[in-house]
Amino acid sequence: MKGLYDGRTRILIGIILLAYAFLVVELLKKTVFSSSYYQRLSDSNAIRQIEISAPRGVFYDRNNELLTTNTESKRYTFLREYPYHELYAHVIGYVGLPSDKNLKDRTCPVKARSNELVGVYGLERMYECRLRGVPGVRYAMTNAQGQEQVDLAVTQPKKGEDIHLTLDTKLQKAAARALKGKQGAVLATNPTTGEVLVFYSSPAFDPQRIIHTPRAYGEYAADPLQPLFNRVVSGTYPPGSVVKPMYALGALEDGVIDEYTIVEDTGVLEVGGTSFGNWYYLQYGRKEGSVDVEKAIARSNDIFFYTLGIQGGEDKLVSWLKQFRYDKTDMDAFFAQTPSTLPDDAWKREHVGEQWYLGDTINLSIGQGYLLVSPTQVHSSASLIASGGTWCPYVFEKGQELDCSQHSLNSEHLQLVRAGMRAACSTGGTAYPFFNYKVQGRSIGVACKTGTAESTAKTEDPHAWFTAFAPAGNPTIAITVLVEHGGEGSAVAAPIAKAVLDVYFTQ
Repeated sequence: MKGLYDGRTRILIGIILLAYAFLVVELLKKTVFSSSYYQRLSDSNAIRQIEISAPRGVFYDRNNELLTTNTESKRYTFLREYPYHELYAHVIGYVGLPSDKNLKDRTCPVKARSNELVGVYGLERMYECRLRGVPGVRYAMTNAQGQEQVDLAVTQPKKGEDIHLTLDTKLQKAAARALKGKQGAVLATNPTTGEVLVFYSSPAFDPQRIIHTPRAYGEYAADPLQPLFNRVVSGTYPPGSVVKPMYALGALEDGVIDEYTIVEDTGVLEVGGTSFGNWYYLQYGRKEGSVDVEKAIARSNDIFFYTLGIQGGEDKLVSWLKQFRYDKTDMDAFFAQTPSTLPDDAWKREHVGEQWYLGDTINLSIGQGYLLVSPTQVHSSASLIASGGTWCPYVFEKGQELDCSQHSLNSEHLQLVRAGMRAACSTGGTAYPFFNYKVQGRSIGVACKTGTAESTAKTEDPHAWFTAFAPAGNPTIAITVLVEHGGEGSAVAAPIAKAVLDVYFTQ
């Protein structure tokens, strides 16, 4: 029995010794061999890395007026503020929380963060990468309870880039005042540089309200006046007579007419049993007599352009529109611009299910019928004439390098059309608000074209159009105005342009 107990004792002692040896080895591993690893682990648990949000870059107008600001927010990194509220809504746009697409996007040097507002629309979206700041980092020592004790190091955030725009707040305000209570658009630029001075769509919305009030966007979207709708680039309308200078120039360039072409105004043109009257005859029962190119533009004579359209045909009419950028979407770099509808026989067969008739050509020749264009397209064509055939793409940023190109246009033809537009804004023309136009006693020549376009909804008033550039001999500003269902272009749209030009020429 004694031997048995001695054996068991030795086994028990052996087990105890082995366990003790194992504990010693593990202790050595943790305290000696792995001490540096656990020290690093301990240090990392005691140091907290905190991201510091970077402010978004801000916009200034061309005269260094601040157009956007940032305020600190508990909910977002920084909250965007729009001190001018509705005034710049459709051009500067607004910000919002990033979508999944924004968060996955790696186009910008700095990735978007889930609690950071990003550009959703307008120039806020266009310049997002440059406006987005670079976050900083703060390293803080914490105690065992995770409370911060002291900052060990700080990398300061870098604010996003500030951008100085070409827009002019005084002119923008003038456009907004003149369009108040109306649905329409005003676009003004320097035609020799492409710099956008005014970009205003009415009615507008308050981008700050969209950020602060979750239900605001839905309320704006349900509004029958469509304040979210950007009429400058997205609205398309029959242009009426504002296309006549482009038709005249295209016909001169193609040899369909020349500077000596004369058309006798008969008051009414009879075609296939249908009567097409000149507006002057229909309103006042009077005829214009012999009409040349300059007079046709100045007096917006329909008989002249009916005749031109019949001679050229719808294919020529459409080709002349395309020659002067009516087939372009020149604002697409900044906004989703709606393309023109430039109808011809193929278009009508596809969309209407009918062949093209001579009456369609006659309607097209005065900017009516199926033709639909945006204010931007009207403005592009007028700017091309104002600049003497030089096309400068639209720019919104001051100091941006220009990429202008020259259209090959006969200088004599160009001057003839410009003379007609100058006469339209002179005594005897159609734009009577600009007869003897003066600002602070100084006479300023204006070249222009009015337009009164029948709405596709026959029960509505016509759309009022006006496009112009000044000074006529050496233009530094071009302006286009549209008023939806406003009435006559000379009575409604021209005074709005005048209100903007009055401010421009007093600065």
